This record gives sequence, C-alpha cells and structure tokens, in this order.
Amino acid sequence: MSTHTHYLIVDVETAPHPDAAQYLEPVQAAKHLRDPEKIAADLALKEAERRADLGLDWNVNRIVAIGTATTADADPIVWRCPDEVCEAGLLTELWRTWEDEQHPHVVAVCFCRSRWLHRLRRCTHELSR
Repeated sequence: MSTHTHYLIVDVETAPHPDAAQYLEPVQAAKHLRDPEKIAADLALKEAERRADLGLDWNVNRIVAIGTATTADADPIVWRCPDEVCEAGLLTELWRTWEDEQHPHVVAVCFCRSRWLHRLRRCTHELSR
C-alpha cells in the first residue's frame, strides 16, 4: 500500500447567469420610508447589492471556469466554460479527474461556502439527468 497521499486541488469561478433577473423577486424598500426620493435610493441600493452578489448565489449563477491541480500535474489545468453545455461537461470531467487520481483528498480553493454548495447542487443535478 502506498503511503503517498493524492490531492486534487479545485477552484471554481462563477458569474451571474445571463437570465438571472427573470428568477429574482423585486426588491422592496424599507417599510419605514415615506419620502419618494429615499424610497428610490433605498431600492437602487438594494438592487445594486443584490446584483453584486449574483455570481455567488448558486440559485442564479453559472460556472465560468474550473481549475484543477493534482499531485501528478506539473502545472494547474484551467477549463473555461462559455455555456451551460460546457458547464455540464466540465463537471463530468472534474469527477473523471477525481476517479483517475484514485479518489484523492479534495482541497477546495474557496473563499465562500456557497461555492461548495453550488458545486454539489450542480453535480447532483447533472447526475440525475
């Protein structure tokens, strides 16, 4: 039995889905506001904050790139993903890499917990097709 530990380092980059706006509920102004200018400013601020976070919301984003590195790779590999068909293929390739490396420990390069939730949800969706 080998004592060498295998690692698969994964980084996933996401961006807002182009159709994200059609899935969103309208933002609501704070109920205590009465001045129309303050209401408009509050709505604009809430909309801007929501749009800034769409790339991290796994309900309305999509994968635009997946980077991987294994203990066997000389250099990291980056796959770009221009559309949803490619996204599905890349998720399949990610699992194939994991299988080829004989189930290595996975290390996520992840600054946001929702990215892992996103990955798991997308993989589950693709496997159920």
